[in-house]
Amino acid sequence: VIAAPEVLSAMAELEATINARDASLASHGPSILAGAGYSHNREPESLGSENHIVYQQWHERFGLGIPILGAWARQKADILQSESRLFTAQQRLSATKNSSLASLRSAYVIRWQEIQRRKLLKKYLENTDVISNLLLKRVAASNILPSDYKVFLATVAEAKSKFFVSFAIGVRSRNVLR
Repeated sequence: VIAAPEVLSAMAELEATINARDASLASHGPSILAGAGYSHNREPESLGSENHIVYQQWHERFGLGIPILGAWARQKADILQSESRLFTAQQRLSATKNSSLASLRSAYVIRWQEIQRRKLLKKYLENTDVISNLLLKRVAASNILPSDYKVFLATVAEAKSKFFVSFAIGVRSRNVLR
């Protein structure tokens, strides 16, 4: 069931949703800001001068970002939306697994049913020659009507047709099981 393509797709969607929710949670709340840099500049003292003035500067920045009012509400709404998407993805995965399992069970039942049907039809068709000869003797003796014999032949043809249809249905259910 877990290896079914639709289940794998739902699992991948759930994984992406979990990652999005985790990213939303990580970006919520106060944040510490830090940065460092270095700048270097070398320029001539005047036009045509060979002497240069060198400027060097190190700079650092530190800060604390606190979401207030609208920013806090947006972050909270983002978290709620990501939790909602996560719940939806979990429900979709569960429904997909259940659907896949139901399809698998149905395929097993159909396969077993068609095997049993073919066994019965095979037993019925094994004795048709003997019964046909017996019915022909009874038609000749006027014990049954010729139309009854034709009905028997029609049921034999129908049984043969159902045998091959059953075989095709069994093949389709076997393909679902793979």
